Amino acid sequence: IFEIGTESIPVRYQLQVQQAEIRSLLITSDGVIIAGTGNGA
Repeated sequence: IFEIGTESIPVRYQLQVQQAEIRSLLITSDGVIIAGTGNGA
């Protein structure tokens, strides 16, 4: 029971971290695309 409970918390934490990384990547991609478009324009 202790192991399962201990694993449940890190799993949720990892999911949040992954979501944060994905969001940061998407934002970075948008920023790069926008920057490229601005330079091109």
